[in-house]
Amino acid sequence: HVEHARLAASRGVHVMMEKPLGRTLEEADEIIRTIRAAETKTGGRCVLMVAENFRFKPSVRNARRLIEAGAVGRVKYARVKISGLSRHGGWRTDVERMGGGALLDGGIHWVDTLLCLAGAVKKVYAVRGPKTCAGVPLEDTVHIISEHEGGVIGELTHSWGIPAPGKVQFSSVSGTEGTLYIENHGYFLYLAGKKRRIHLLPLRDWAGFTAMHAEFLRVVRARQSA
Repeated sequence: HVEHARLAASRGVHVMMEKPLGRTLEEADEIIRTIRAAETKTGGRCVLMVAENFRFKPSVRNARRLIEAGAVGRVKYARVKISGLSRHGGWRTDVERMGGGALLDGGIHWVDTLLCLAGAVKKVYAVRGPKTCAGVPLEDTVHIISEHEGGVIGELTHSWGIPAPGKVQFSSVSGTEGTLYIENHGYFLYLAGKKRRIHLLPLRDWAGFTAMHAEFLRVVRARQSA
């Protein structure tokens, strides 16, 4: 997306850019530098936002709200797991255009979900499993163990090459008072522990796109009126 960022910045245009921001750290840094330069030139009116809709999903936002309200007590462990068998073609078979495999593509959604649930990360250890998914040039399975601020331990598994355990898959956050299970499609939450409750979530904007665009427009308007 580097060339698109340069073009937009040269015109002083606000930018909402699809995840991931770049194929490499260097590309991401260049995009940020480009927009910051335009921001300075325009007096702070050039906005860059990564279009990461998962953090705007009702499931993630409500999970975060319950965690902050103490529903699971002191958070100790967060686990995000998503798997399924996938076949890919087109640009996803091109290393140069992809820049990465499963983790950089769909997996970046779940990295962001883990950060939303567990907080800022301090240390990361990751391994990739044996590649079994045909047509994927790089990794098709990644396992991550992470340490977050406050001592929270995170675990993330994302795979295109492991059969799904069923139609319903869960992520979870565990603490001293219980565990919050988050249905990965975003339809409901289940709180288990001293308090037990199922939280049914609205189907409207379940993927978070409307809320994401609304936040982008809110920031743009705030900058324009500043």
